[in-house]
Amino acid sequence: MENKEPLILKRSEAYIGVLIDDLVTRGTNEPYRMFTSRAEYRLLLRQDNADERLMPVGYKLGLVEESRWQRFLQMQEILQRELKYLKQHNCLPNGEIKEPIRFAQLLKRPEISFNDLQNYGYKIPADVNSDIQNRLELEIKYSGYLNRMEEEIQKFQNAETIAIPEEMDYFSIPSLAYEAREKLSKIRPKNIGQAMRIPGINYSDSVALMIWLRKNAKKEAK
Repeated sequence: MENKEPLILKRSEAYIGVLIDDLVTRGTNEPYRMFTSRAEYRLLLRQDNADERLMPVGYKLGLVEESRWQRFLQMQEILQRELKYLKQHNCLPNGEIKEPIRFAQLLKRPEISFNDLQNYGYKIPADVNSDIQNRLELEIKYSGYLNRMEEEIQKFQNAETIAIPEEMDYFSIPSLAYEAREKLSKIRPKNIGQAMRIPGINYSDSVALMIWLRKNAKKEAK
């Protein structure tokens, strides 16, 4: 309407992004219900980190007041400060801990909570409220899973940077399976990442499509 880029929330950013992508890319022949199990990155789509995922988007669009944005930035600064501290500083040995280990390593133990760190020499700063404490505990305890998800997201984001022309004639690509040509022609994905999520589009189809796009790009560049 104002010649601006459309707002597209990714599957890794919000449940509404999962919902819209499912309906557009995968389609449905029956009433659609939004289950958390539909989101492959649901560990990232938590209630406690909604501000981190969506506040920058809202601020960019002018939907977030400056005072609220500044509070958010302050909270993020505190969160990153304490994450760094917990990863770099050792706890004090006691009867259970014979040798000093990082606070973050200690917190990864299932029987240890954030408040328990005080028994091992950690002093909770006054500006670390209960919300930040919960975030710190979740970020550290599930860091292994979260890091793997971030790696998967990066791979898909790389695929989503490969745009597909709107006027693409899929039936002119002989290396594509006939079923793939039909589905791609019907849904008309905007990029390779979206094409890969269409049911019935297998890995060989997406590779064939990428090869064709690269060859075509080289021809146009000459």
